[in-house]
Amino acid sequence: MTLDKKSISILSALQENSRMSVRDIAKETRLRPSTVHQRIVRLQKEGVIEKFTIKVNNEAVGESFIVYMLIKTKPN
Repeated sequence: MTLDKKSISILSALQENSRMSVRDIAKETRLRPSTVHQRIVRLQKEGVIEKFTIKVNNEAVGESFIVYMLIKTKPN
C-alpha cells in the first residue's frame, strides 16, 4: 500500500500520542474528523496499523532497567 501525505500525517500524530482523539488529529492535520476516522479504519484493515500500545514508565512500575537483545542465528 502506498501512503499519501494525509495518511502519513495521521500516522505521525498517532505515533506521537496513540490516545489522541479523532477530533484532535483532525485539527492537527487539518482534515475533517470523518476523513481521519475512515483513514484510520482503512489503515487498520490494510495492516499498516497493527495495534495501539503504550510505553510504560519503568521506574513507576518498579523496574530499574531495560535489556535489548539481538540474536543472530545461522540457517542449518
